[in-house]
Amino acid sequence: MMEKIAILIGIISVVTACYTSALIGWVILGVAATSLLVTYFIFRIRRWKNIPELSPEANKRLRKYGHLYNIPSEDDDISDTTDIIAWAGVILAVIGCFKAFWWGIAVGVANYAIMEYLSGSFSWSKHILEYRDLTAHEEILNYLERKREEEQEKRDAAAREHQKAA
Repeated sequence: MMEKIAILIGIISVVTACYTSALIGWVILGVAATSLLVTYFIFRIRRWKNIPELSPEANKRLRKYGHLYNIPSEDDDISDTTDIIAWAGVILAVIGCFKAFWWGIAVGVANYAIMEYLSGSFSWSKHILEYRDLTAHEEILNYLERKREEEQEKRDAAAREHQKAA
């Protein structure tokens, strides 16, 4: 869903840049890029502490890439969305050249660099490079799954107690 919204925003910004001003196109795209940056910083706020049940390699990975474990189902969507915004910025930079908006080149390079950094930050595949990374990743996922199951069992037990009391 996020990718479709990014495509729509990219098309709107490119069409706006073609028919009005490249600056307005950049403003539209800038709002989307800023929202992705804010999303990144919000997800980076949570710091994972050392978990004794995990190996040192898994703890290191969790501290470094903890934001990916906070949103396991959205990582590829956000990564793809940042790629779309990056390429829309490249198109806007080219349009800006034809309209003598030379600042668009600098803005386009900055946009591309930031969005590609975010894309890599939200992509699992770019961070699992070796077998030990995969092993640590699977260890973390198994730990988180166990924790979710334990929490669900506690909620179920509390619900049963509540039903008995009623």
